[in-house]
Amino acid sequence: MSRRPNQLVQAFAATIFATLPVSGQGSDKETVLDALSAMSSRMETLVARHGFDDALAGSCRTHSRFTRVSTRLPQMLRDARSPRKLVKLGNKSGGSPWRSEANCSCARKMVQLIGGDWAQVNEFLLRQAMRADRKFAIRKLGWTSLCDA
Repeated sequence: MSRRPNQLVQAFAATIFATLPVSGQGSDKETVLDALSAMSSRMETLVARHGFDDALAGSCRTHSRFTRVSTRLPQMLRDARSPRKLVKLGNKSGGSPWRSEANCSCARKMVQLIGGDWAQVNEFLLRQAMRADRKFAIRKLGWTSLCDA
């Protein structure tokens, strides 16, 4: 029996993201990086089980956008430890949530379906990217805030 994505992730939402301060210092940063890595795995599992279903169709608009974002976003979550890789992935076309508002909306919905807070995730990823390319991160922060609304 197949369950809806929202039912699959309730425990994950409660245990991983409800208690994590994204703007924290020191070991909190490592905890958040670990949570992002776990989030990446959870997202890949969700996509493998459910694919382009009704929950994502409205936000991702097209199956091809869904496919690109569902590939790129988990890579970015996994590579959050490496600011240079993160900037490289974020700057590539083909699914980066930082390349278009449509990609950003799709990524936001994917993060929400696994119980995460897109604004926090995006802010943390951009802070990491800022370590490698400050201008890039500031530019992306400006327009992705529109997607957060």
